[in-house]
Parts: sequence; structure tokens; C-alpha cells
Amino acid sequence: MMRTTPTLVRLHIRQGYLASARRMLDELTQGGAGDLEELESLYERALRRARVEAMRAALSEALARVRRARRCRCES
Repeated sequence: MMRTTPTLVRLHIRQGYLASARRMLDELTQGGAGDLEELESLYERALRRARVEAMRAALSEALARVRRARRCRCES
């Protein structure tokens, strides 16, 4: 298994592997690694972006269902 380093955490965050990045950040914090504020901030921004994207996808899907339902109602 690879040793957890700030560089590895940053790579996981940028690639979107947020669960493993969080786990590694916690390991670094428990291990006493200093100055993780930048990584925490990067993680929080990536998490926020992922949540916004998930909400957009859900709203887009809901809108598509509404449009299909309206189309079916209008055609009958």
C-alpha cells in the first residue's frame, strides 16, 4: 500500500476520489502532519463542486420527467 502524502491526497482530490481523499486527510491529521489547511480547503471546494453538479443532474433529470409527462398529457 502507498504511503499517504499530501501530494497523493491532492491527486485524489483533483481526480474526484473524494472519499479516499477524506480518509487520507484524516490519516495525515492523526499522524500529526502539519499545515493541511490548503488541502482541507481544496477538498472542501471539490466537495462543494461535486454537490452542485449532483444537484444540477438531479434537477435536469426531474425537468426531463416533467416535460415527458406534459408531452404525454398533451398528446392524449
